[in-house]
Amino acid sequence: IGVTGVQTYALPICSFYLRPGLMTEHFGISSDYRKPFALDMFVSFTTNKDALFDRWITISPILRVSDKLLINHSFTFEYISNDKGFASSDIQNIYFGRRNITSIENAFTGRYLFKNNLSLNMWLRHYWMKGIYNKYYTLGNDGRLNDNDTYTGKNDFNFNSFNVDLTFNWEFAPGSNLSMVWKNAITNENSAIMQSYIRNFRETLDAPQLNSFSLRILYYLDYQNLKSRFRKHI
Repeated sequence: IGVTGVQTYALPICSFYLRPGLMTEHFGISSDYRKPFALDMFVSFTTNKDALFDRWITISPILRVSDKLLINHSFTFEYISNDKGFASSDIQNIYFGRRNITSIENAFTGRYLFKNNLSLNMWLRHYWMKGIYNKYYTLGNDGRLNDNDTYTGKNDFNFNSFNVDLTFNWEFAPGSNLSMVWKNAITNENSAIMQSYIRNFRETLDAPQLNSFSLRILYYLDYQNLKSRFRKHI
């Protein structure tokens, strides 16, 4: 397009949106992973000339209980104020909205090593994102947004994703592996904005769930060994 610092987004109805360039700063620290307790922390700030302000922080404590048990928790919080994004469209217009977006992610991983060739792994994650619109715009043919005070649509959203993976691994022979995996997945989205994390989490667990179980066996065959044994019996 020939404009420095501008991002282009393809949208329906053969149109496009010009978004001001972003400026981001990142900071991070990590402690000694050789210790029984370690900590990672990362912070990010993003702004643009449209008053967008994105704050993002991740804290990840790592606990090595023993040589057999390792536990890791990752907590991420993000709050974006004055974000402008797609809201809806009709035959004639594309509507954008200015919204505040909050997201929280909690992820737990754990590994227990029974033996060097026998382990149990768990991964649990809950992701919550909610967005509240406070102003709407109409996308112009030049890729810029025009104020719209007549749009009456409601586009607030409350999205949840909850996943659990439990994996049992056994290397019963060199290069040969048996793996059993149980997966639980929940996805829920509506327009009812929740203020309480606990209440939101409880309603997520009450939503329909998808459970699956898989078994995989991988067996390594030594072709040269089989070939020599076969020749001995001829």
